[in-house]
Amino acid sequence: MDRKDRTDILPLTACAEYGILKSGKDVFCMNEYQIDRLLQVQIESGCFDASLSHVWEDDVLLLTLSLRADAPVTPEKVSLSFECFVPDAFALWTPNAGDDRFLRADWGATHIDSRSACGAPVLCLHTQTGENRLTVSLSDAGEACRIGCGVSEERANYLFVVEFFTELASPIDRYTAQIRLDMRAVRYEAALDAARAWWDTLYPPCRVPDSAREPLYSCWYSMHQQVSTEDIVRECALAAPYGMKVVIVDDGWQTDDNNRGYAFCGDWQLARKKIPDMAALADCVHALGMKFMIWYSVPFVGKNSENYTRFLGKYLYEIPWLNTSVLDPRFPECRAFLVETYRKAVQAWHLDGLKLDFIDSFHLDDESSADFDAMDCISLEEAVQKLLTEVCGALKADNPDFLIEFRQSYIGPVMRQYGNMLRAGDCPYSAGTNRRSCTALRLTSGGTAVHSDMVMWNPQESAETAADQLTAILFAVPQVSVRIENLPQDQQAMLRFYLDFWREHRDVLLDGKLTADEPHAGYTRISAEKDGEKVIALYGRRDAVITGCTRGAVVNASADNALLIESDASREYTVCDCTGRELSHETLPAGLHTLRVPHSGIAFFA
Repeated sequence: MDRKDRTDILPLTACAEYGILKSGKDVFCMNEYQIDRLLQVQIESGCFDASLSHVWEDDVLLLTLSLRADAPVTPEKVSLSFECFVPDAFALWTPNAGDDRFLRADWGATHIDSRSACGAPVLCLHTQTGENRLTVSLSDAGEACRIGCGVSEERANYLFVVEFFTELASPIDRYTAQIRLDMRAVRYEAALDAARAWWDTLYPPCRVPDSAREPLYSCWYSMHQQVSTEDIVRECALAAPYGMKVVIVDDGWQTDDNNRGYAFCGDWQLARKKIPDMAALADCVHALGMKFMIWYSVPFVGKNSENYTRFLGKYLYEIPWLNTSVLDPRFPECRAFLVETYRKAVQAWHLDGLKLDFIDSFHLDDESSADFDAMDCISLEEAVQKLLTEVCGALKADNPDFLIEFRQSYIGPVMRQYGNMLRAGDCPYSAGTNRRSCTALRLTSGGTAVHSDMVMWNPQESAETAADQLTAILFAVPQVSVRIENLPQDQQAMLRFYLDFWREHRDVLLDGKLTADEPHAGYTRISAEKDGEKVIALYGRRDAVITGCTRGAVVNASADNALLIESDASREYTVCDCTGRELSHETLPAGLHTLRVPHSGIAFFA
């Protein structure tokens, strides 16, 4: 279908009264551009002279925004806006959206805020069946920006606004950015992956070692701050036979205080009552065949730490309820402190990786310092990138396979240059949230290893219910955080069965073509396919279509024990329960059939 037939672009009208296009200034340099008679773009550019060029590539429109000033100036917010009719759009996808993915009015428009250490600059309008209608993405994923979309109730059109420099940036006299408008009639997953591939040419992602793609054991939910050498070694000895190849020792190794909060972060000295010798602990873990990682809350310097007074005047803001302050990386001495802290720990303690937490806490506040003469950059986003460049350079100099974990929401193209593991945000015991978070990460992360939040459950529940935590995160790398020694035998059997299943099908689950149906409903059916093998997981749906593949599996994570299987050929099916016990084996002819598969069970087909 020709693009001019697909999208009827109507002239832009003033919408400042609704707030979505409101600039907050009385006078702006205003430019209007007509694109191929289809799209009228309006630019509010403040102190810059603005120009816009465009090029079409099939149904992808690439706009190039150029700004120019006579001398370097601190940029104020620059807005580019347009209004258009998007046929049969049903819902909206953004990288860090919660459960509300439906369209809102322009006076309460959905916004995606993005910067180097938070989010990714992309927004997708799609149909109810998951076909892309308009995906907007930006080339500049470093500076703070915003993409907004809202419905005009007067005209039943969509109002879009793209805002650049939404936070303080360094003075400039030239600036160029591209806005990519993908109007192709393709699946929304393909549109998002195309935006990701575009970013990869601008921000080449770092290499991902195989150990970043292995199941791991986390001490957080299973131990919290009450860690000890004995407990860690005992759990690792139990985890290794399940195929877990990495362990992360989380918060608690650096303080004898077991209260929540971060009052004692910032000195990063070993709490020797818990772990007398970190290097010896690492050596014990290595002897079990596992990699060893520890946790740091990167920006936090707690009120009770010895270093707190050292950095007074060099904090972005305080977090009173957590008893901590947030370092300002625009000061070179703050960055040097963090780099040297990590470098010394890695060398002295034989570490294979670091879990670098709370990087998205780097943001400006009213109380942030304006002592620019003592800083080596004014832009916080530039400083964060300097920090990560320095950290990764130090950590990977001697070990290119060094593991670095980042957590939602610092998961965008800039961050993928530095971290080789991206983990879903904390969602203890919430299988549905973990599924949504992992899937959202997968859709924009390419080959970077996407990890689940640590799975946990209650040893008193059934193995079938406990398995919900694992079926939810099949298409990500599993992180497990339960006391294995406390699990009943059926839960141990379930954990072994599902980790064995995941390892056997890892290349399909992580590298196969991913289809995630009904994102607006939490991804009710997800599948991955590669080299003739297909794995389908059913969540809010009970139907699976098996075509064009020779082997694979259907995982029943739904609430129904009767699945509708449609196959293009006669196939043999073996049904197992969540512990791997075989329940049935039969051959079904081509066509639509009902197959009995228990909750958390798997139907293997060939």
